[in-house]
Amino acid sequence: NETVISIPAKIVGAYISISDVNGKEVFKDRLLENNNAIDLSEFSSGTYIINIMHNGVSEKHQIVKQ
Repeated sequence: NETVISIPAKIVGAYISISDVNGKEVFKDRLLENNNAIDLSEFSSGTYIINIMHNGVSEKHQIVKQ
């Protein structure tokens, strides 16, 4: 069962990290031109915080993987 997050192309070069609700970082990468999707199929079910850092601005989003 594939679960993918698509990241808008306008934030190419951004750094992204994904943490669980306990603050443990489970994913970290830099978004490159060809890499605008993150496969969450290996992640356990639960709530995650996505932190995107781009041009000095940090943006956080919460997702729930079922």
